[in-house]
Formats: sequence, C-alpha cells, structure tokens
Amino acid sequence: MGPLTDFWRQREEAEFKGVDDVPVRFVRFCAQHNDRLVLICPGRIESYVKYAEVAYDLFHCGFDVMIIDHRGQGRSGRLLSDTHRGHVVNFSDYVDDRRALAAAGGSRTLAKTVYPCSFYGRSDCHAFLQRYRAHCDAIALCAPMFGIIIRLPDWMVRHILDWAEGHQRIREEYAIGTGRWRALPLPLTC
Repeated sequence: MGPLTDFWRQREEAEFKGVDDVPVRFVRFCAQHNDRLVLICPGRIESYVKYAEVAYDLFHCGFDVMIIDHRGQGRSGRLLSDTHRGHVVNFSDYVDDRRALAAAGGSRTLAKTVYPCSFYGRSDCHAFLQRYRAHCDAIALCAPMFGIIIRLPDWMVRHILDWAEGHQRIREEYAIGTGRWRALPLPLTC
C-alpha cells in the first residue's frame, strides 16, 4: 500500500500495568543503529495511532520512537465504566506510569532522549521531569495546559467547587448541556 503502511505494520505494541493495575498501552519503533529516542506524549483523548506519520519521519531521521497512550486515553485502560471519560484519581499516577514506561520500554542505552509533548501530555511530562530530570536531554512543549482560566471571580469558583465536592452525583456528570459522546451521521459532521 505504501511506505507509511509498511512502516506501521512493523510497530511493536505493548502494555504494562500502571498504578492500580490500569493497563497502559504504548507503541515503539526501534532499530539497533539508532542511538536517540523520542518519547511522544500525546494530548487528551489522542491515541498513538494518530502519530504514525510523525513516528515514520522521526524514525527515518535516526530516532527510536515510543508513543504512550495515557491512562484513560487512547487504547489504555480506564478507571470508570464510561470509557469516554478520562479520569484519574491522582495526577501523580501519570508520572508513576511514565516511570513504569521507561522500565517497560527496554534496557538499551541511548545517547539522547527527547520528549515532544502536546497539551495534556505536556502537563504530566513536566511533572515527570521535575521528579526524574536525568531521564531527558531535551523537551518540546506545545499547546501548554498549565491551568484553566475560568472567567469568574475566584471566590465564586471556589464556592462552586466546594459545593460540587459534596454532591458526588452532580460532580460526576457531564457539563450542563453536554453528555456522552455519540457518533453522528456523516452529513452532520461535515
């Protein structure tokens, strides 16, 4: 079918048990002659499948490539029965999962490791590197998500959050006017 399809068929898909035994999936492309690694940390709801072209280009520039599907995202396991909600109990679980990925990813020693991180992946990558600085030689952060800006007074936001904390049923629902994802007929999505 073409070089990209041939490349994708050579992928090695694997998983490890993350915090609380949540299965965390990842894909890797490795060659013995490569001495550098790029670990791609996708954004929210993205899967490593989306990054086939990027992996192809990086691999052919001499990098081993690994792409993680964060817990609650992509093809990795979920904590909730509603698989469309990416839920995590402790944000530090992402950091611990990333550490487990390093162990699961292989024992080859590489000269350089680079982390390009997008949106959601950027936040947990930043937290990971605060704890394990020696695991990375370079980092590229795009579409940063350091915080959410809510256009309400701080006192009002805190009051709403405190109230919602005591009302679990409301807290665990989707935002007002939204709901579970559902596929729409093609004409409505174009």
